[in-house]
Amino acid sequence: MLPQKAKHLYLEEEKKKPDINHTYGMFEKYDGWWIGVDNVNGLHPPVSRELREIPSLRNYVDLFAQLNLFSDCRIIAEAVIPGLDFHTMNGIFNRSVGNCHADNVKFYVHDIVFPYNIKIPNLDRYIYLTTLFTDKCFEGLELAPLIGISDSKEVWFKHFNDIIERGGEGLILKQVNAPYQPDKRNSSLMKIKLEKTLDLLCVGWYKTIGEKGQVNYNLKLRRKSGTELDVRLGKHSDIDLLLEDEKNFVNRVVEVKCMKEIAKGKMLREPRFKAVRLDKTEKDID
Repeated sequence: MLPQKAKHLYLEEEKKKPDINHTYGMFEKYDGWWIGVDNVNGLHPPVSRELREIPSLRNYVDLFAQLNLFSDCRIIAEAVIPGLDFHTMNGIFNRSVGNCHADNVKFYVHDIVFPYNIKIPNLDRYIYLTTLFTDKCFEGLELAPLIGISDSKEVWFKHFNDIIERGGEGLILKQVNAPYQPDKRNSSLMKIKLEKTLDLLCVGWYKTIGEKGQVNYNLKLRRKSGTELDVRLGKHSDIDLLLEDEKNFVNRVVEVKCMKEIAKGKMLREPRFKAVRLDKTEKDID
């Protein structure tokens, strides 16, 4: 049974008739590896999205055994190594020879699928998962928290923004009354994530007043084409750095992430400042 695939929300929104008028459970998207652990005639080692065994995670079978699974099922989780960036973690997980065991892995369990009845709705499956974790604490194994349930795009983006502002990866939306759909990519499982990375030249900054009266600090950025774009600073540490000396940003190359480019690059969807790139100059900008 191949995994269900998450669709970008903006791709569904681009349809003439977007199919997003549903109620969704919201989960944080972790920057790790999708893994599946099958319990069929006993527990099997974790497998990847391609359903290949992951040798570096083979020793973690006993960790999942603590869930006391009594029926045939697949536990689905995100594997991460706290404190490591994805590139480094990816290299560790890809080990396959010698003593390839990956240490200090944490698994965020977010789904359970029953092959004999995959029509069980998403929310019901998650509720069942909570019973496996009730009054139990497993080191290295954690139930991915359900952030909330909503049919409001405004609420989805509020939680997405909160996750991004604290350095997270994005938001997953699961339609509460939809079943698991192996190898499908549709609006029953969607993600909101920053996908595009751009290097831009900071040419200035300015302040605005937000809806709640807060002061926002915005960078004025320029593309190689001359197009100017604005990006708000979200972290207090970045704002402090700007106020300490604007030269920490102005006339420097900064890295920005967004969901997508709009109007041939003249606008960005959900732009976010990521970092000042001291290793790059104006000739390197996009």
